[in-house]
Amino acid sequence: MTTNQFAGRDVINAGGDVNINNNVYPIVRVESIIADVINNLSKSNFPLPYQIKKSKLPLAVEQKIKLNNIKTCRNIIESYKPLSSYLNSVYSNLEKIRISTRERVLQRLQNAYINELNKYVNNERKTLDVVKANSDVILLGIKEQIKNIVICSSNNMTTEEDIDIALDVILADAFVSCQIMESEGQ
Repeated sequence: MTTNQFAGRDVINAGGDVNINNNVYPIVRVESIIADVINNLSKSNFPLPYQIKKSKLPLAVEQKIKLNNIKTCRNIIESYKPLSSYLNSVYSNLEKIRISTRERVLQRLQNAYINELNKYVNNERKTLDVVKANSDVILLGIKEQIKNIVICSSNNMTTEEDIDIALDVILADAFVSCQIMESEGQ
């Protein structure tokens, strides 16, 4: 594995090349902000969901879950929402190094949401109808997109298990703060 500069950033040649239209390019990995967030969150000593007494979700969150017709992913929101204070602490610490860390992560999640949504949207259906019919698949698709970004990031320094747990915290926070999925009045 070698390190090179690309656009002023260190990139890692992960080994091997890829051939696109008879042009050979080295496979490189670049840093991602969301990998920094996950690395730092995985170092936090937060309790795992099974260690936390479940509490009732706020009414607005319950309404958003119903609005989006979330079934199987409801547990992610219920279990990981109480851990958002740990995520906010990570964002605050990273903001000292990189401005707008939280906003960039949330924008990445919104982009992933739009990518997933576009798989199901057509001109004849309203967005909310599409979301209601596919909400759990869309949420899991967002998670998978972001997980792939993190795993392929040169600054990923954690395990797959930590990535999964941290992504659930990030997804729950993004859902509750109305950054992904549909909200009343949109």
